[in-house]
Amino acid sequence: MDRFRKALPKLSALYNRFVTDNPQNFFRDFPARLSRVGSATFAFYAEIERWLNYIPEAEWPYFTDKIGRRTLLYDLSRHRFWEQLHDTLNEARGALVLRKNFGCEEIRFIRPNRGARPDLVGKRGSLIHYLEVKPSIILRRSATVGTKNLR
Repeated sequence: MDRFRKALPKLSALYNRFVTDNPQNFFRDFPARLSRVGSATFAFYAEIERWLNYIPEAEWPYFTDKIGRRTLLYDLSRHRFWEQLHDTLNEARGALVLRKNFGCEEIRFIRPNRGARPDLVGKRGSLIHYLEVKPSIILRRSATVGTKNLR
């Protein structure tokens, strides 16, 4: 458990906030799933931890609330398990892309409203970058990210 908390502090914070005994809760056995040293599962979540570090502190409460709404959305019938939760975790990758690939200094999540909206917006000087994170389950990759520049 200490290795988990030390190596994955943001995921550990999510675990502390949302773990329950409900068998459909994503965080219920989370540290046990990560316990094998050098496991592919640990490496996968270590990469997600890296993405989480690109979410601005001001956006962290909104993001964690979004995660909390998805911890019990378990779809065994379609073999999707916690797909919606992982789609939300992938949005953190979008924050990384805006920061690293587009040099955005300011990044925020776009709050849902009526109609389709991108997930994130980033600003670099006078340029505004909108980003929609698209999961690609068919390709078995974690996410595909597309961006559009608007002036």
